Amino acid sequence: MVEGPVEDWSYTGLTREDLFKVVNQDSCYKSRALFDGCVLGILQAEHGSHKLYISQDFESLIETPQGDLHELASVEHFFQTNPTAFQDKLINFPFLWERILEVEAVEPFYISKAINAYYSSLYDPHTYITPKLYYATQLTQPTKDVTAFGFRFARLNNRLFVQTVAPNSPADAAGMRVGDELLSVQEVPNLKLPMSTLRVMVHASEELNLVLDSNGERKEMQLYKFKYTLKSVSSKLLSIIKPVGVIRVSRFLKGVCKQFESELNRLREHNIQGLIIDLRGNPGGLVDEAACMASNFVQPNQLLFYLQDRSSPKDKETFLSTAKRQFNGSLAILIDGGSASASELLAGSLRELGRAVLVGSQSFGKGSFQEIEPWPHQTNVIIFSTKGFFHLPSGFSPQVRGITPDIEIKGRKFYLSESQSYLHPAKLDIDARWRLPKISNRDCILPEEQIASTDPVFARTQEALFCSRVTADLRNSQ
Repeated sequence: MVEGPVEDWSYTGLTREDLFKVVNQDSCYKSRALFDGCVLGILQAEHGSHKLYISQDFESLIETPQGDLHELASVEHFFQTNPTAFQDKLINFPFLWERILEVEAVEPFYISKAINAYYSSLYDPHTYITPKLYYATQLTQPTKDVTAFGFRFARLNNRLFVQTVAPNSPADAAGMRVGDELLSVQEVPNLKLPMSTLRVMVHASEELNLVLDSNGERKEMQLYKFKYTLKSVSSKLLSIIKPVGVIRVSRFLKGVCKQFESELNRLREHNIQGLIIDLRGNPGGLVDEAACMASNFVQPNQLLFYLQDRSSPKDKETFLSTAKRQFNGSLAILIDGGSASASELLAGSLRELGRAVLVGSQSFGKGSFQEIEPWPHQTNVIIFSTKGFFHLPSGFSPQVRGITPDIEIKGRKFYLSESQSYLHPAKLDIDARWRLPKISNRDCILPEEQIASTDPVFARTQEALFCSRVTADLRNSQ
């Protein structure tokens, strides 16, 4: 879900009237699931020097000062302490939102949080509204100049982790790495601040003072914003016993496949014997771009994946490979809990077709498909609506279940899966199994000490590329 940053919502004209057309007392009590969504919207309203939460007796909305760490950790915990909340209609949702919006500086942003929390229960977690301007200017450009710090973070189990670091950004130049734990921001321990406050603080600052834990080493880091080019595709050459190319794809935006092929051709000039496609932290995007990329590695007219309509399961849209196979060498794909949607389709299809070995950790588990439509309540807002589910050639869908790598890399996990992230993830009735060509665990040609890398995941991936039996099995299965 890409709901858009705070500043883009300020241009939408979203008002309280729009909110109450969707989230009101009647709509919130239509079902327990919809009540969950309304409560979730309230719980997400954390900002500034105060924190809002619902007292256990529901007599009033309590405003607590910064530093008060009272948390309703989840909606389930909420119901454990207040089991009759739904039946007795104890919460007046419009009243609570009026109180919240009295103290919020960016009203449209928090209105969108309430609406999207409600939609996540009414429909599914991937039906949501976002600013039309944000989609037009940010989500369709594979390369753009930005002025930012260049990293994203998320909280997991009360700890704050770096999820992505943009190449050539201030964070990258300072040595920040994916998986680093943020211990403090601007000399404030991260547990003292809600996530929305941290995001606003980072966005508004020109300079950041951070303390991180990087693989057990405490680091102090000072970042200054500067302009850099944000690329969806980047590549590098690894010099080991055999030359290996690495192509990193951060998102499947329009034109990404063309950029990918350009980087692949550049690497082929170095006579690479193996290729690593790094999809870690890639949330997906346009599936046409994923199909285009997959076509570089398989024979033409291969079924890569298909879309099954939610309302009419007999209707299927197939995605086939085109006649442009460019690379026959060994192929490995890196995935993790941040690899979702189109990333899972690319990795899963090439694995099912026996063309790639997957390395890393379990992927996110998003197999649903959304279409963009005008939102009827506000012309400057669009809605992504779930229309169906994607399936790999075997019939398996990554929805909720995700993609399991052939070679699992143990380590710190800083992503929640689809099933862990949402109250009501969309589930499929079918239970197709993932049918895969077998991969042998035979010893590799290269001794492990020769495969040096500062990234242990790359070390294991290089090992997989040069396991003779793995390479042979993959090629023979086509």
